[in-house]
Amino acid sequence: VLPAAATDADVAAARRNLQRFAADEAHSAEVSVLRSDDPAGALVAQAEEHDLLVLGLSRAEGGRRAPGGLAPRVARSTRCATVILGRGAR
Repeated sequence: VLPAAATDADVAAARRNLQRFAADEAHSAEVSVLRSDDPAGALVAQAEEHDLLVLGLSRAEGGRRAPGGLAPRVARSTRCATVILGRGAR
């Protein structure tokens, strides 16, 4: 979910990156890039149309995972199965 003010170029770049990631990791997946100033609400609404929602953990200041952030909040609010992923240490 990008901010509502994201440009078309930002959306296109995010979509390309997600499609590349999905092709590498899932081999077949639908990716969506949304614009919203309420990312949790947008994700919950989008999840209503799907059986599985895959979210990534963001990094907090200092490079640590942010377990109290958006992904866990969305997971608690959806009815579909939700997987929360984190990238390995860089």
